[in-house]
Amino acid sequence: MSFTRVTQQELKRGDEDPQWLQSLIDSRMESSEGTLDTVGLDKAWAGIQYLLDAADVGIELQIDGSFLDAEGMNGWDPEEVKEAADLLRKADFETLAVHYDPADMDAEDVYPGTWKPRGDTGLHYLREPYEALVRFFNATADRNEAAVMTFSF
Repeated sequence: MSFTRVTQQELKRGDEDPQWLQSLIDSRMESSEGTLDTVGLDKAWAGIQYLLDAADVGIELQIDGSFLDAEGMNGWDPEEVKEAADLLRKADFETLAVHYDPADMDAEDVYPGTWKPRGDTGLHYLREPYEALVRFFNATADRNEAAVMTFSF
């Protein structure tokens, strides 16, 4: 799972032409090293979502936003980005970390399903991508721009 910053106009065009939007996202991902234009959560996305749910943060990373295509793309307009940034700002990682329960995560089959053997290292695995996600949403909200979530299997 990853998020890419786009303008409102790009999001609107992408709603009409998801293939064009996917090409734009691919291009941004290739050229965004060290920027806040994209954030990739890799395999940490489900663990982060587990913590967000347990802390009752109110964000569904995979299904919030507007459905753009069956390939796993959702658009988040600038208002949705601002709402997410506000919620994430209030949920620092330490607040989420108290909900980390590797045995329950494995019992609930939270992807990738290897939390218990990792113990506390699993929690450390989630910190960096979560903090990058917060930075991404804050920077995107500050610019009053939109975002696209892509999810590939």
